[in-house]
Formats: sequence, C-alpha cells, structure tokens
Amino acid sequence: GLFMRKLWCCLLLIGYSSAYASLGELSNSVDIEAKNLSAQILTSQINDKYLIKSINDKNGQIKEYINTSTNKVFAVIWATKRIPNMKVLLGNYYEDFSKAKQSSYGLTSGANSSNNLVSNYGGVQGHFFGRVVLTPEMPEGISLGDLQ
Repeated sequence: GLFMRKLWCCLLLIGYSSAYASLGELSNSVDIEAKNLSAQILTSQINDKYLIKSINDKNGQIKEYINTSTNKVFAVIWATKRIPNMKVLLGNYYEDFSKAKQSSYGLTSGANSSNNLVSNYGGVQGHFFGRVVLTPEMPEGISLGDLQ
C-alpha cells in the first residue's frame, strides 16, 4: 500500500542520486544504477585532457566533465525539466555554491565566481540549465569556453 509506494520512491531517489559523481570527487562507474533508473550514460573522450560523461533520462541531461589525469569531476552542466539535486551534484562544494547563490540576482538565475567555483544557472518551470566549474581541477590548457 502506501508504505510500499513511499519506500519505492525513497529507493528511486537514492538510486537517482547515486547515479552521479560529485564535483571534485573521483568519477565512479554508474552504468548499473543508470540501467535501474532507465537512464543512459554516454562517455565521450574529447581529447587527452578530459572526457564527458552524459547522463540522460526523462528529466533531461547532466554532463560530468572528468579530468583524465586525476579522474576527478571538474565541471557539471545540466539541462533538465527539474532542478537537479545540487547537494549530490556538487558534493563538498554545495555550501560554497549555495552561499554564492544567495548573493545572485534572481531566485532561479545567476552567475557567480569565487576562488574555486564558477557558476551560471537559470531556468523557468520545466526547463532548467546551469554550469558549475571547479577551476583548480580543470586540466591545463582548457578554458571555461571549452565547456559546453
């Protein structure tokens, strides 16, 4: 009944959350979780400096940019129907992002820069987009403009 539906929803959220590596952390293998969530993972090797792991599901697309020399996620870009779980995507950097967001110019849009993070985000009901980059983890020779 109701208990089982709530339990199922919690399990889906836990699985959905674990389908991503957090910003600044090691990229993890998420293929099993993606299959359980009907999400598709596409990995593209852009050059010898970074690769992109695209996670696609009915909510939209989240791209993780991974530094190939450290295997760490240095950027996250999203285009989704709902705002993604930022605590999961940003991990230890969520607090920095959250503080910077409070000083932005809108409830659902903004652009911020700190010592470590550069972020741009926005959206309207049903369409949200954004980018958060952990600049110290960026590979040498890569610019913010390279991250689309």
